[in-house]
This record gives sequence, structure tokens and C-alpha cells, in this order.
Amino acid sequence: MTYINVNNPAFAELNNRFMKCVHELGAELDSLNHLLNSKEEALFGNSVAIWEKNQREWTRLYLEMLADIEKEAGKAYKVHEIVLEGDRRGQQIMLGSAADMGYQLNP
Repeated sequence: MTYINVNNPAFAELNNRFMKCVHELGAELDSLNHLLNSKEEALFGNSVAIWEKNQREWTRLYLEMLADIEKEAGKAYKVHEIVLEGDRRGQQIMLGSAADMGYQLNP
């Protein structure tokens, strides 16, 4: 009998590591924003408009990226769960069919 193991722990580990990196990027952006906001010399003259615009833009892009990644990661987890459920149902069907034919199988 063929056995397929679709419960791959590496799937969850990869997604978890990726999300950790994304959140670390967010922490670095927060640190950069704090540094720029605390530098007095960056707050004088024309530099204010330049830094404020850039800060708003990279913060907006990061938040947009984060939302997209979380949405897509949720879909990936859902697909993984659907595949696992299909594997469980397939096993139940195969064991049930074998039992109906008089075979005793141990899963």
C-alpha cells in the first residue's frame, strides 16, 4: 500500500522563518525612523520635507507588503490544511474499502 506523508513540518517552519524576517525588517524601519526623528540636524531646513516624505513612503510600502504577505501566508496555510484533510479522508476511504473486502490493515 502506498503511503503519502503530506504533513511536512518544513512547510510551517519556512513560513514562520519568513514572517520572522518580515517583522525584523519592520523593527529595523522603526529604528531608522526613530533615529531620523531624533537627529536635530535632520530636522532643519529642506531635509525635513525630504526625510518626512521618504519615511512616510517606506512605512506605507512596508505596511502594504506586510498586509499582502500575511494574506498570502494565510492562503498557503489553508491550502496545506486542505491537503492534510484530503490525505486523512483518503486514508479513511482506503482503510474502509480494505475492511469491506475482508483485509485487516493497521494504519
